[in-house]
Amino acid sequence: FFSVDTMPNFSQSCNPWSFSLTDGVLSGNCRKMDGSLQVSQLDIGERIGPKNSGKLSYYSGAPSRGLLEFCSGLKYTKSGAYKGWMCGDCVKKNGSLRKDTCIRLDNYVDNTNGQLRWG
Repeated sequence: FFSVDTMPNFSQSCNPWSFSLTDGVLSGNCRKMDGSLQVSQLDIGERIGPKNSGKLSYYSGAPSRGLLEFCSGLKYTKSGAYKGWMCGDCVKKNGSLRKDTCIRLDNYVDNTNGQLRWG
């Protein structure tokens, strides 16, 4: 386990078991510093959304274009080479579709003593 309060790469210390397409919430069991597990949730749409180009991106504040309004087929990868990634198809500002745009959530989400938090 880690010796600090924040564990980067939440996908290594949490077992995300769902991503809700209706409300954009990532949920899972996250390891606390004492080794126990705690259920935690994070609204991914608070900081992740498509750029005008349709590319999924992180925003330090609320995205100007909503994740669930402009993206479809969103999936969170729980294992393999793309563990910790979210991918989907997003509408560009010009109305065309950008297929298979992805973002590595591990770059932006941390596990802070059992709680999913923005890093």
